[in-house]
Amino acid sequence: WNQPMPPLIVRRQGEAWTRPFVTVYAPRHGNQPVAAREVEALGENSWRVSGDGWKVDFELDGRELSYELIRQ
Repeated sequence: WNQPMPPLIVRRQGEAWTRPFVTVYAPRHGNQPVAAREVEALGENSWRVSGDGWKVDFELDGRELSYELIRQ
């Protein structure tokens, strides 16, 4: 596991104040199943990331990001 990790660069055209986006990084090894299946916008500053048997709700309040893990 002590291998260098290639950089991940994400770029979006335009400014992010009125067109924000979320990036989810869910690494896996070998033939493990995909962990994150869906990203959904719940509101202007809230998102849900979900997979098989779980979901996480994120909310951004100014500079503070809070989250709640919910196992289904």
